[in-house]
Amino acid sequence: MKQYRPDDEVDFLIIGAGASGGIMAKQLSTAGFSVVVLEQGPYLREKDFEHDEIKNTVLSGMTNHLARQPHTYRTSDSETAKVPNQKFIQYGRQVGGGSVHFTANYWRLWESDFRQKSKWGGVQGASLADWPITYADLEPYYTKAEEELGVSGLAGANPFEAWRSKPYPLPPLPIKSSGVLFERATRKLGLHPFPAPMAILSQPYRGRGAPPPPQYAGHRHSHCRENRPLRNSPELLHPQNRNQLGRTCDRRHLLRRRPPRSVPARQGRSCLR
Repeated sequence: MKQYRPDDEVDFLIIGAGASGGIMAKQLSTAGFSVVVLEQGPYLREKDFEHDEIKNTVLSGMTNHLARQPHTYRTSDSETAKVPNQKFIQYGRQVGGGSVHFTANYWRLWESDFRQKSKWGGVQGASLADWPITYADLEPYYTKAEEELGVSGLAGANPFEAWRSKPYPLPPLPIKSSGVLFERATRKLGLHPFPAPMAILSQPYRGRGAPPPPQYAGHRHSHCRENRPLRNSPELLHPQNRNQLGRTCDRRHLLRRRPPRSVPARQGRSCLR
């Protein structure tokens, strides 16, 4: 992975190596641009994860800490903004951001989600509007993301899902015992059970080995060590993945307690946040 000096000029500076920032860094660097990524949290490896729900969920072991990364709120312009006594905004505080501790469900939106106002009408007192883009506009990018990440699923199993240009790149994950019972019961009721699309490898894929058989330990939200979700930014930003990450990207950790509110970009350069 490329390392830049502090006085080097680069084409792009990306603030935050989360789900969006990591993928943006990969795409830009493989296209030949010089990129620096700033991340306030650490790069966590397998040995750093624990099955500790109190630590990870309650004590902010993997997410922003209200005392160190405070956010403020107010209910009107006349009020003074204050720090709440509980978190209203939660995000992953490490390379990979929320992709490290999300539940690995990888759904696409329905076609109707993009035209809610046209379908259901307006809402009094609200500024409801249709999206300026459609599912058809996003579909190629859905497909590319699923192929890059290695999503496991079964195309066509959900009779209500939107159309797809390609099937999932990997077959669905095995169904655990409770899922088998659920499937039997729902089919008797005339319903349509199907395996959920998951950002977990069901078999080796593009040089990444599949993890051991799923433990289904219930720790997907706080990162499952035995059968980890694909942490898209860490996987794409890992120094060993030189075949995936361009030679022009530098990942750096911020030494401050939190990143600056804004980073000026020189003319002709871009700052992504």
